Amino acid sequence: MELRVIGMSEGRRIPDKFTCSGKNHSPKIEIHDRNETGYYFIVMNDPDAPSGLFTHWIIYNIPAGIVTLEENIGNKEITEEGYYQGLNDFGELGYGGPCPPRGDGDHRYFIKIYRTDEAVSRKKIDAEHAYEILDKLSPEAEFYALFSRE
Repeated sequence: MELRVIGMSEGRRIPDKFTCSGKNHSPKIEIHDRNETGYYFIVMNDPDAPSGLFTHWIIYNIPAGIVTLEENIGNKEITEEGYYQGLNDFGELGYGGPCPPRGDGDHRYFIKIYRTDEAVSRKKIDAEHAYEILDKLSPEAEFYALFSRE
């Protein structure tokens, strides 16, 4: 599986347009996978948050294969493509961009892709329920970048 996050570079600073300092757009994600079985379940989180792991995005029920999630996919429960979005740790549906406390230094933001055998029937999954589903799975691809606010 190959994961590309368009507009970001692995291990580098996240551009402001994807954060609370800018437009708070979700990034464009391209997934290239020859294995077209199952569904993708994607989470974006910050393990460096003062409160512990903070989840910024949960999007799931994405049929496996070659997939593109367009930039700024919106914050609807079900996207135009039919993908489900869960509640992030801001308590909102969809993407909530990086927004670490000012002066807290660089935080790492991971985008991880998991594969589930079946679509998840539950809507509005929050982070706790997402990690219960993913607990026994390993990410098939991941990407990370950094962000801080002065």
